[in-house]
Amino acid sequence: MYILLTGGKKNIGDYLIGDRTRKLLMHERPDRQIVEMYPWGPLDEKKDQINNSKAVIIHGGPGYQPNMYPGIYPLLKDLREIKVPIIPMSLGWKGIPGDDLSLRSYRFNDTSMELMKKIHNSCEFSSCRDYLTQRVLSQHGFKNTIMTGCSVWYDLDYIGKAFMPPKKINKIAFTPPQLSIFREQSINILKRLRNMFQDTEIICSLHRGLSEDKYPYNNDNRNIRKIMESCKDIGVQIEDVSYDLSRLSLYDDCDIHIGYRLHGHLLFLSKRKPSFLINEDGRGRGAQEALGLLSINGYERNTLNHF
Repeated sequence: MYILLTGGKKNIGDYLIGDRTRKLLMHERPDRQIVEMYPWGPLDEKKDQINNSKAVIIHGGPGYQPNMYPGIYPLLKDLREIKVPIIPMSLGWKGIPGDDLSLRSYRFNDTSMELMKKIHNSCEFSSCRDYLTQRVLSQHGFKNTIMTGCSVWYDLDYIGKAFMPPKKINKIAFTPPQLSIFREQSINILKRLRNMFQDTEIICSLHRGLSEDKYPYNNDNRNIRKIMESCKDIGVQIEDVSYDLSRLSLYDDCDIHIGYRLHGHLLFLSKRKPSFLINEDGRGRGAQEALGLLSINGYERNTLNHF
């Protein structure tokens, strides 16, 4: 039995990571039962179940953050009570803005270092989703790492299949940025796309939703409302794909993805479809460099800012 710490709250990218991780584990270890637990609260009451497992697997997302423990993963109040290995699976960093300075200056608090020492003393290798994450861990003395990429890289139905460029661009999926500092830039890109592809359907797909519900993402909502207003002005359709993986069927007949959401980008690539990502921070940069793709950083002065 594996304990898989998983669970999306709203962002469809988190649900996608969880889905791909489960499928990979079931494919590689069909002999193991997978028990999912949500990582957001302390797991002390589940200590016995955890210690009766083969390992605790922490998957996906930018888990290596300065307050990794207990801020991101509360786990148990006393880490010494976890008797089984803790294995990161395609875990990454979250450097902002993601340049070399943020890489060199990335630091973890004392409690997070305590967890990281336990992790890397309990498993043979930890799985990193990009080489930048490996560098961050190496800077802190953790060398037993391996770069595996993100779980979303791997769609088992497309492994070994060739990239098939579309003969014609009939439908474009655009994903807007999370951070408001990229709002004007993203609206300019949308306007440019509308001018370049006047007869093409363009959909603005909201991975983190548009409503102020129980997971409000207040800053996001203000940002998204402004982008939505611009979409209506220039004739771009708006779709909410948060919460429910079935909503991603929206992309089935899209010919290309352009935008800022990393897991929209990786989803298209995993299905051998073209995608163009603009990096908001180190997550995007790390993925692009690991994949050997052209990397455009939205936070740097470049031609994107002159659209």
